[in-house]
This record gives sequence, structure tokens and C-alpha cells, in this order.
Amino acid sequence: MDRTTGVEMFQIVQTAPGTLRVRLRIAGGTDPDHVWRTVFADLAQLLKEHGAGDVTLERSDEAPQQEPGGKFRRVIPRAKP
Repeated sequence: MDRTTGVEMFQIVQTAPGTLRVRLRIAGGTDPDHVWRTVFADLAQLLKEHGAGDVTLERSDEAPQQEPGGKFRRVIPRAKP
């Protein structure tokens, strides 16, 4: 995904086997709805290009979350066989 104007930070969380929830930290002075539409379109296109166009994308009201030590962690859950 290209760097999207208005996004300071994002985090993608798998909440179900076919569902991703997107947490955004949006820059001040930008329209959150416009930023979400852009992010949604970019992610949907990326998923489609990789054969995962049936994945549901959800907009989260939560900001990206840090670990207690202050780091942002990449979490990639694995689906159970």
C-alpha cells in the first residue's frame, strides 16, 4: 500500500478468518472519512491483486495500540488448520 495522505500510523488486526480490522491514526486537519475511503480502496485493491478479494475490511474506532513497553508490534495470526 502506498503511503496515504492523512495517515500517520495504521495497524491491521485479523479479527476472524476472513476479516481484517484497520486501526488508523489520522493526521490533524484531514477528513477522516476521506482518509478511510482511500485506505479501504487501496487495501481492497491489494487484497484483490493477491487473490484475497473476499476478505472483509472493517474500520476500527480504536487507534493503533502499543505494547506495555511502548513498542508497536506486528502481529500476524495464523489460521488454524
